Amino acid sequence: MFKVVIAMESVGDFPTFPEAFKKFFEDLCAAMEAGASQMVVETCCWIECTVAVGDFPVTGPLYIHQLKKITAACNYIDDQGVLRDPLPDIPEGALRAITSIFALDTRVREFDRAGRALEAMQTGTPFVE
Repeated sequence: MFKVVIAMESVGDFPTFPEAFKKFFEDLCAAMEAGASQMVVETCCWIECTVAVGDFPVTGPLYIHQLKKITAACNYIDDQGVLRDPLPDIPEGALRAITSIFALDTRVREFDRAGRALEAMQTGTPFVE
């Protein structure tokens, strides 16, 4: 399941990545046309998904920079920046890349948060997320 979030608001759950990306792209373009700042686009808009990392399910966001890499691999957007309709099938290699990008990015964030919590415990300072 993929959840689309635009400007910190959930806009829907989708069973496949292509469906989620189509909604993300359309709503993100509308938000930008309405004046969304670059900061909002980069930090408050994402597609959330859950993947298995070993035996553990990991849920987290794919932000615009990761999505650019994924959509390039999937050839979802043409040379003029227009979303292809219909969206092409995801190539097998790109599907592995989606999972890898997501899992690695999520794990890095988890390790960073754990490291900051440990540092806070050692120094006696409050841990703030």
